[in-house]
Amino acid sequence: MMPINTFFWMMIAVFALVGAMRGWDRESLVTFSVIVALFLRMIFITYVPILRDFLNSLSPVGQFHVYSLLILLMAFVGYAGPVLSTRLSPKASSRKLQDIILGCVIGALNGYLIVGSIWYFLHNAGYGQFGILPPPEGSVAYVIATTYLPPAWLSPVVLFITVALSFVFVLIVQL
Repeated sequence: MMPINTFFWMMIAVFALVGAMRGWDRESLVTFSVIVALFLRMIFITYVPILRDFLNSLSPVGQFHVYSLLILLMAFVGYAGPVLSTRLSPKASSRKLQDIILGCVIGALNGYLIVGSIWYFLHNAGYGQFGILPPPEGSVAYVIATTYLPPAWLSPVVLFITVALSFVFVLIVQL
């Protein structure tokens, strides 16, 4: 059986490879989609009483499923968006080295955001899903899960700033 932190780094490498093939412009849309998903989660559990009560009434495993589904759904929208949009298709035909490198970096960021968020939700659910065992307390995997995964350090203020900067980036670069 493979340690969860090894799987985490392998997935980031896969996302980086996908990002290098897709390019920075398409990968940035995925990044913004995942940021919006994390932002929506924060809004739902903080500011919307009906959803907050519903989400708090779920078991930790139920919360894991709902939050993971939100992340995966928004990531799917980010990945499928440029494919479905004819407007961005002509841009993707010619790739330069800097587009490939930047796509690789943003793809790795997407892997960190997507897989890291799901790992965080799994950690909060107490593991046990899909036969995944919790890492021993004090191990590298435990420290990563409790300190360095996106929802662990993305406070509401940081999320608000990130969403605002994402909107500015989309307005300046993507339009």
